Amino acid sequence: EYGGQCSRPMAEGESGRLANLPPRVSLHNLPPDLALSLEQLRSLVADHAAATPQFPEVVGDVRLLRYLVAAKGNVDAAADKFVRMLAWREKTGVNKLREKIVHQELRPCDHPNYPVVSKYWKIHVCQMRDIEGNPVMWDSLGAFDGAQLLTELTEEQVMAFYLFLLEWKMLLLDKLSRETGYLVQIYEVKDLSGVGLGILRPCNMSLIRELAATSTGNYVECTRRIAIVDAPWVFSQLWRAVSSLVPEATQAKIQNVSRQDIPMDIPADAGISGEQVPNDLTAWPSVAPLSDELHW
Repeated sequence: EYGGQCSRPMAEGESGRLANLPPRVSLHNLPPDLALSLEQLRSLVADHAAATPQFPEVVGDVRLLRYLVAAKGNVDAAADKFVRMLAWREKTGVNKLREKIVHQELRPCDHPNYPVVSKYWKIHVCQMRDIEGNPVMWDSLGAFDGAQLLTELTEEQVMAFYLFLLEWKMLLLDKLSRETGYLVQIYEVKDLSGVGLGILRPCNMSLIRELAATSTGNYVECTRRIAIVDAPWVFSQLWRAVSSLVPEATQAKIQNVSRQDIPMDIPADAGISGEQVPNDLTAWPSVAPLSDELHW
């Protein structure tokens, strides 16, 4: 099954946590059964894919592989989720959002709601790479203040920004996947430093649930692993509140780590030209601007 436990030996200097992950999918050396499943999936969804805008990161093989991995190789299940995703994109207008991002070469910090969102929800997006080369998303979830955020923006405005961020990340992951020849995913660091019971307020939990529901099913297999940093006692209550929203495969990728463990996952020279990560959502310089030229 795809996405199962990895039995390969660790490479020298590799973090022990990587030993619990499956090998990254090589796009140019697919296992025969996965290659066959991809061909079958491509055929099953051909009519639906042909009826939607031909964005390579949406209807291309890299996206199809993500659905196959998420479905553990079950072609019918992958096809069903993929078709649902296409319908969702058309219904919500995400295809138009994607065109705007690409044609105007926009970054998350270019979104009109970014200045307000960044005051209450600080995320470093893809400013670093982990030891596998995956882009890192550092989410200061412990400092997240959804209640205050919603005093300045409506939930609809917050969701519009989040959709922008999700779509931008998918463009980035597809581009990196095609460039490296591997199914590139995000290494997410959830920094819970400073988190308190306030995060369990109904308005915060409602917003978190809405954010999770948007990404689940529509942006599958984008996460390589998730590190929970500085988890306090309140985390167990938070987890009980949100665990039902997290796919089982994603739950298997979550590990509690100490802040001192992070250097094992993110080398000191992993930043761009050794620069410090700025406290904003600026795009990773080495992959901007984005364009439509995302073919292998």
